[in-house]
Amino acid sequence: MPLPRYSPFAVLAYALPLYAGPLLAGWARHPWASAAALVALFLFVMAVTRRHMLTGWAALAGLFAVQVLLVGAIYGLGVGLGVVTGAPALPVWLPLALTGAASVWGAWIYRRAPEMDGLLDNALSALDGMASRDCPGGCVDYSALEGLAPAQRAAVETALADLRALPGDKVNAGFIDPIVQELEGRAGVSAFEALLEETEMGDARIDFAFMRYVASPAIRRRLIETGEFGDVSRIAVSCDTAPAARAEGIGLIYTAMDEGVHPLDLPEPDDLREMGEAALADAIAEHTAKLDAGGERD
Repeated sequence: MPLPRYSPFAVLAYALPLYAGPLLAGWARHPWASAAALVALFLFVMAVTRRHMLTGWAALAGLFAVQVLLVGAIYGLGVGLGVVTGAPALPVWLPLALTGAASVWGAWIYRRAPEMDGLLDNALSALDGMASRDCPGGCVDYSALEGLAPAQRAAVETALADLRALPGDKVNAGFIDPIVQELEGRAGVSAFEALLEETEMGDARIDFAFMRYVASPAIRRRLIETGEFGDVSRIAVSCDTAPAARAEGIGLIYTAMDEGVHPLDLPEPDDLREMGEAALADAIAEHTAKLDAGGERD
């Protein structure tokens, strides 16, 4: 039976060597070049587990800044420890090997892990707040719109403004579907990344609209074909803004399985069981077994 990635052992096996690297490097007074290499390893694991965020230079810069601050703080803690106890004679490769092995392990087991997002979300939100103008009611993340044509960008901005103008209790298809249908008609699948970046921000109207947007057969099938449905699955199982949004997302996962979605774009059954979604976990396990038996899984 696979080890649940959120079991205490799995988390410790990932976190302890990952953070031990910068701590040991600072304790042993290794050169700053070593700390730079550790930042690159931290950035690697976060880029893999947070790849849906890397849609513009601003997002990448924010991700990099968080890793620099985190590694710098741990390295500094190690330096302080060295002042108290003296610097041990550790080889330069040891901290790099520890963090490197942990980063590869973490990138693999947490590559589709919604529960790992919270800390970085908060840090990036704080950085964005320092760099952006005040905009009541929420701001559009323009990094997600940079690649869109002007008409498509206007469609996304209009849809988000219309959604935020709805009363907070109007989280249902009757109010939201007309907005989503207009967005699809004007921008098609091109609006996916921009709408994706606005989800999980505590606004049930946008989370539900995202699910209804993906519920369009044309959008959903395109995402399944391109391997982007994994982002939908991740949000579906972690969405806690409204029961309607979560129910819509769970329904999308069942529909995607009927349409042959790749198992790697679905949540891990063990994680779903920990969340109390045993029925969905069993369905995904059965879907995966069928594809394996038919030789359809890469």
